[in-house]
Order: sequence, then structure tokens, then C-alpha cells
Amino acid sequence: MESPYKHISELYRYEEITYSRGLDESDNVIQGFDMRLELRTFVVLRATAKGVWIKMFGLNKEEKFVHLGAKKQYASPTKEQAMQCYKSRKKRQIEILSYKLDKARKALSLINEQ
Repeated sequence: MESPYKHISELYRYEEITYSRGLDESDNVIQGFDMRLELRTFVVLRATAKGVWIKMFGLNKEEKFVHLGAKKQYASPTKEQAMQCYKSRKKRQIEILSYKLDKARKALSLINEQ
């Protein structure tokens, strides 16, 4: 059976890269950070009926399988899809962190009630 994904040679994933602002002239850490959005490109090694294997760089795994029919996928066949996935990941991250912040505030308020 021939893979429907054999024509795909690259996958894309957007990630934010955070940089320290470094040190001032007195060697004190400058507060805050700078951030840049980066598009990572992954070479497709081989295709299967369900997805593709991509080459990973600088990570523990040398290869990663990406199920291209899944709702959530590590990387996408187009830059537009990669951007949409990035937006979805960041929206979900905000939801999760907002919940954790609310939970921490509520826990702290329990101390004030005693």
C-alpha cells in the first residue's frame, strides 16, 4: 500500500524562543526577557499510511513519528497549518495556566480565612 503522504518532504512547527536580556554594565541581571517566533523545518525521512517520520535535531530522539490525520500533531505539512497549531497550543497554554493561577489564589485565600 502506497502512502498518501509520500509527496511531503518537509514539516513545519512554530515555537517561541525566549532570550535573557543579559547583564548591565555592573553585571546585574537585566529583568525581563525578549521573545521571537521561530519556524522550525523538519526533513521527512519516510512516509507511512498514517503519517511520516521526521528527523529531530538536538533532542534525545533522532526520529519522531507525526500522525498527520490526528487533531493534534507535532508538526504540519504547511506553514499556515503550523501557525494555526501554534495559536491553538498557546490558547490552551493560557487556559491551563489561568486555571493554575486561579487555583493558587484560592489556596492562598484559604490561609486568610483562618
